[in-house]
Amino acid sequence: MPRGPAAHPSATLATFLQPHDKPACRAAGVNPDWWFPSRGGRHTEHKVTELTKARAICRTCPLMEACADWAADTHQMFGVWGGLSSKELRARRRCRAGRCLHPDHRREAVAA
Repeated sequence: MPRGPAAHPSATLATFLQPHDKPACRAAGVNPDWWFPSRGGRHTEHKVTELTKARAICRTCPLMEACADWAADTHQMFGVWGGLSSKELRARRRCRAGRCLHPDHRREAVAA
């Protein structure tokens, strides 16, 4: 998997980014590797720190929801997108498809 600027989340979001959009992950001083920490092995302290930084930056981004929706729709399998991990994105896809595993969400779908 490519790392660095080519793997930067906003590099692949061009399908919905507008010229005036300013994703937080493109700010000066932000390391693109935070969204794609080294794979393999257990969650090391360094890996957890990178993920925490990426999620914190995502939470400040005005495009967070659009990014997470795009990642879920395009089945992104690695990295942090819209503040969500690949596991959380799979859960989001299931919920959006009506196959949600969360009891509260199932009740809401039945009531609707």
